[in-house]
Amino acid sequence: MNGLRPACALLAVHGVLDAARTLAEGLPAVTERVGVALEDVLLAARSDTEVVLVPPELRRGGPDLRSVADTALVRAGGAGPLVFRDRTGPLAVAVDGRATNGAVLRSALVARGAVLAGGDLAELIVHLAAQSEQRTLMNRLVDALQRVEGGFSLVVLTPQVMIVARDPRGLRPLCIGRRGGGRVVASEAGALRASGAIFERDVEPGEMIVLDGVAAESLRPLGRQAARPCVAEWAGIGGADASVSGVEVAAARVQLGAAVASAFPVRCDVVVPLPGSEALGAGFAERSGARLLPALVASGGQVRSSGAVLGLRVVLLVNVLSTGERARRAVAALRGAGASEVHVRLGAQPVCGPCLYGVGGALDEELLARRLDIARMRAWLDADSLAHPERAAVLLALGREPGTCCDGCFSGEYPVIPLDPQVPLFPGAPAGW
Repeated sequence: MNGLRPACALLAVHGVLDAARTLAEGLPAVTERVGVALEDVLLAARSDTEVVLVPPELRRGGPDLRSVADTALVRAGGAGPLVFRDRTGPLAVAVDGRATNGAVLRSALVARGAVLAGGDLAELIVHLAAQSEQRTLMNRLVDALQRVEGGFSLVVLTPQVMIVARDPRGLRPLCIGRRGGGRVVASEAGALRASGAIFERDVEPGEMIVLDGVAAESLRPLGRQAARPCVAEWAGIGGADASVSGVEVAAARVQLGAAVASAFPVRCDVVVPLPGSEALGAGFAERSGARLLPALVASGGQVRSSGAVLGLRVVLLVNVLSTGERARRAVAALRGAGASEVHVRLGAQPVCGPCLYGVGGALDEELLARRLDIARMRAWLDADSLAHPERAAVLLALGREPGTCCDGCFSGEYPVIPLDPQVPLFPGAPAGW
């Protein structure tokens, strides 16, 4: 666990002859992204006349959607896709993200007679659409989404079409690929490839795409503001084979590692990445000239040393530091294996605040950077030294200009300020993150 993880991830298949197999092939990638078990995932699927949920107990051994025409949808994490009945018929809605004005919108909906079961953004969007005076489902969705502030990626499934959309700033990721004559939509490109789809492009900020089995129509009813892709996707969330705004995650982390090695050199014998931080370690090793050694393994949520560091000076590379627990255990494991020195280098600033747009992590009071300064962090980790790049250096290594990304969880500066009087931190985060 790298300290940050999305509360959910999307995967949708449309127009593919074997939607069940395609979905099954991509499911492990999306469940790994959010850290949930395959058996806990709910599926939504459509036939020519209905949209239904397929609970786990009906698909033991894998998704069994043989009665489905050509379309299926999953949201791993959270509550799974939600199925509703709109005035035009049944639909399933899945959203990755969070509304920063959610409480304000809910209060207005309740005042007009809506009964909301919970705080799910999908439910909120459906109720907003239901109260819209627009006549078509597409226009009601546009009306609803234009009222939502924050970050979101959305998939709507009806018996006739699939609709996908992304917030105007692109705060939450979404991409689209092709498999045969159909399309696959996912939160990151790795899930597309795992599904056997060829990556085409990211869904653009503010874009809506309507898939009707014949064509993919791109619309821009939400407008487009200055794109603010998530720095944390490059730094620690995205899979090794993912890309964000056209920049490969692995390449970005290698570049970050090289930048950290240049800015914070240290005499060492080996570079050891924390599991999940291999690309960062590779960049540091290449620039520093030290040997890259995978001397740590993750098992059952724990980190242990596989040896080979006796008497060596070690640099431990960590993508993202939040509570610091994994890094602390890694330092202890390396010292226990006989390392003479352990220096810690991070790929970004320590996490200092919550994500307001749907990424989970530690509770605010558990964040190391909220409790300790850099010197005390080093002592708490029991490291010989600790260093991390500043905000400008991270953006430079990513090839981004200031003001072109969202890095609020690292810097405390957010592109969309919440309208709600009190925004709960890190929705859906399990205890102990």
